Amino acid sequence: LDTGAEEILVFDRSNALQPNLGGGLQLNGGAAVLAKMGLGKEVKEAGLPVKSILSRTVTGTKLLSLDIQDIASKEPSLMFEGTPMVFTIMRDSLQRLLADSIPCESIVLGKALSKVSECNDNENDVVTCTFEDGTTKDFDLLIGADGIRSTVKQEVLRHSR
Repeated sequence: LDTGAEEILVFDRSNALQPNLGGGLQLNGGAAVLAKMGLGKEVKEAGLPVKSILSRTVTGTKLLSLDIQDIASKEPSLMFEGTPMVFTIMRDSLQRLLADSIPCESIVLGKALSKVSECNDNENDVVTCTFEDGTTKDFDLLIGADGIRSTVKQEVLRHSR
């Protein structure tokens, strides 16, 4: 995984990576970012391309029809080796793909995030993660992928108000 970062750490509240858990996800810009990080081939192999979106009312009246491949192919940032990077992928396939791309010691299981705070001093901007076990860790960048009840999202929304 080519991120340019000195260190990557992934924390998961679960005590084990859980195959066959969760449903599917749609990756649009995220698939393109993964491709830029060296995982484009893996995303293409594990996912299914989104070709179109069609939305209808309960009576069958068409509300929306989008040719996703056409739209995405016109946006250079969404292209990888001639393929529009718009895919659906099962959660466990994405988890396995990501876990396989970093050293196993970078994945810390059984560690739940409880609080996020920002520290902006003149020398460094850091994000402090506080975990349910009381430990803390400072990071230059935090990516929240902590689910529907996201602690990271709550913190971001709190600051945007």
